[in-house]
Amino acid sequence: MKVKRYVVDEIPEAMQKIRSDLGPDAVIVSTKPIRQGGLWGWFRKKKFEVVAAADPRPPASSSGVQARQAEALFSSAVERDRALLDEIREMKRLVHRLAGQADGFAPQDGPWSELQSHLVEQDVLPEIARRLVGEAAALLEQEGKDASRVSPEEAKERLKDVLRAALKDRFSEPKGLPPDIRVAQFVGPTGVGKTTTIAKLAAEQALRMRRRVGFITADTYRIAAVEQLKTYATILNAPIEVVFSPLDLPQAFERLKDCDFILMDTAGRNYRHPMFVSEVSSLLRGHEPSRTFLVLSLTSKYRDMKTIADHFTAYGVDQVILTKLDETDAVGSAVNLLSEYPLKLAYVAFGQNVPDDIRPADVEDLISKLLEVPHHG
Repeated sequence: MKVKRYVVDEIPEAMQKIRSDLGPDAVIVSTKPIRQGGLWGWFRKKKFEVVAAADPRPPASSSGVQARQAEALFSSAVERDRALLDEIREMKRLVHRLAGQADGFAPQDGPWSELQSHLVEQDVLPEIARRLVGEAAALLEQEGKDASRVSPEEAKERLKDVLRAALKDRFSEPKGLPPDIRVAQFVGPTGVGKTTTIAKLAAEQALRMRRRVGFITADTYRIAAVEQLKTYATILNAPIEVVFSPLDLPQAFERLKDCDFILMDTAGRNYRHPMFVSEVSSLLRGHEPSRTFLVLSLTSKYRDMKTIADHFTAYGVDQVILTKLDETDAVGSAVNLLSEYPLKLAYVAFGQNVPDDIRPADVEDLISKLLEVPHHG
């Protein structure tokens, strides 16, 4: 770990030096105002002490032998992983069948069992999968049909009906960003594509809706994050303000008073820790038309998504954007999240192209993705 201390007149001056000395992945460890110079303690000038750090990257090996060894190890690991995944899938099937029998609902071998297995493989929690399939079978029984003799197609259609009923109120209406919302705030852990998502929505509002957009970023922990948003702002010819604390926000909003729509980025932190959630919540603006979006990745473990959702819903966040749909075949975590929390799914993002790779969430799209058979190449 390389650590360096800077004493500067203004914070932006330190950011430029840090980027030059330590690289774009450097992080700011601490900032504090200090006073230097003067005569016998008088007329001392106010400055800022900034401490930054970066991990030196190990040099890449150019050895052909090492490269071949690494390739062989990788191929072997892939084969082991495939075998392990097959074993895990079989264990999941066994667990949810046993759990279903314990709860009084045991799907017969055939379409119900296959549907329940498919939901679990899609990362739907076993208890939720069991309930959904049980309700679908009960629908047929209520119609006077024998659920044990139903065709796979009819079983699947009944499951779709149950999913529509369960999820219909869990999607934002109207779709997209309402025109009366002036401020959109984005929170979420690091690595979920939050800044790229902001750029997509900003481009949509600027280019398609013809609104004058502005940016605020409070993500000053990573130098690259500020620079990335500045790049998007330059492309859209949009103003951008950088804030370091809640005290900076009134001036930032005042300078953006001519903007029709303001998008605010917050720091990507480990929001499994409630202290960081409380810290970022102090930045959220609530006294004018605004909406706060929790941004989560569909490639994350559901238990981590659950912890983060626990913390943010406690502060009244009720909108969620799910990213990286293009990087996974499993969307069951979306069903879990919408079933267990008072969150509404607003958008789904599925790539890096700005502004194209994002769309308002739709219940039929989610059901279709959930029930389709994944293609493994």
